[in-house]
Amino acid sequence: LDANWDDFSLAIEAVREAQKAVQSISDRMHTFVGGIFVHRSRAHPKSMLDAKAARELPSYTSLSTDRMVMLMSKESVDPASIKDVKDVLRRNFTDLRRAFRQYATSPNGISFEGLLRFYQDCKLRSSDFAPHHLEALFSQHAGATAAAERTLAPAGFVELLVQCANLRFRGVTDGLNDQLSCLIEQHLKPFACQRQECLFQLVSYDQKVRRVFEENGTELHMVFQLYSEIEATGKATQKVNTMSKTEFMMLLAHCDMIDGEFTEAAAHELFEGIQCGVYGVDMEQGLHVNELAYSEFLDGLVAVTAFKLPDPFRPFHERVA
Repeated sequence: LDANWDDFSLAIEAVREAQKAVQSISDRMHTFVGGIFVHRSRAHPKSMLDAKAARELPSYTSLSTDRMVMLMSKESVDPASIKDVKDVLRRNFTDLRRAFRQYATSPNGISFEGLLRFYQDCKLRSSDFAPHHLEALFSQHAGATAAAERTLAPAGFVELLVQCANLRFRGVTDGLNDQLSCLIEQHLKPFACQRQECLFQLVSYDQKVRRVFEENGTELHMVFQLYSEIEATGKATQKVNTMSKTEFMMLLAHCDMIDGEFTEAAAHELFEGIQCGVYGVDMEQGLHVNELAYSEFLDGLVAVTAFKLPDPFRPFHERVA
């Protein structure tokens, strides 16, 4: 024993270090499990992130105060509230990531079409937050690049969500974090990624129909811009980005669309349906604003096509063309 005492001492020390390591791991596991149960008891279960999700977390939870002030205004952005906004984003990371993946239209991110479907599914339309507001916000982030390149990465999607929350709920609550919480709890969680497809949406957003619109995009934008400016004289500048009911009716009249079957009354109902029915809004709530954004103008062309060319044996995209 005396001859091998040094070896015994080293072995005993190694065992003691191993025991300390095991005890440390055990203590940490108890703390971790205890924290999980505490959060569950408060109805706020912890989300377990895999390695990929952990890498993506900063993309959904990092906000620059200076950039948000630039995108919005100093009056809307309280620098002290950005930390609380980040906390809201972290708590809802899983839902935000799921929504982004659901509506992403390419590996590069979410195009305006995907963003509009998110807007429709989440029933976000209100008198303060109409589709032309969404178009303006998207252009602010995506810039004037080519249509194929106009997409939002996760960071841009989150910034835009904060702006959407401010527009949608600034009349309800003041804090950006509270506004974002309202959007997530009242609209994103209950409705996102759970599409309740109506026949009109399936037809209007069919890829072949959208391709027809893309092929004729230059002419359609010119027509929309021309008619949207008819009533713009002496009015707010933002009016140029929308088409009023009067302008829409004038367009239909100039194109000889109004007849005995597609009457003016039917055209008025169609206009209301575009604004309310497509976005899951009850007309009785009075949330429509009698102005069409460009995306709604395209929906209007789809609806008019269904009225004027109801041939069930001809592919719908050919009728739109």
